Amino acid sequence: MLYSSGHCEDHTYRVQYVKSKSGSFGLYEYPEENPILVTNEDGSIQRKDITKTSVFQGIPIS
Repeated sequence: MLYSSGHCEDHTYRVQYVKSKSGSFGLYEYPEENPILVTNEDGSIQRKDITKTSVFQGIPIS
């Protein structure tokens, strides 16, 4: 599941993901690759390369 937190117009905004082995209502794990996107203090966006992680393999990310 992808989710975001913080305010989208300042440095507190970030996008994270969690995964579950037991479905959408199960216990969630917070992978080390989090957050996958953050807004820096200067307003620029920093994105991690998560395409090599098993949960995202084969999914095109642009």
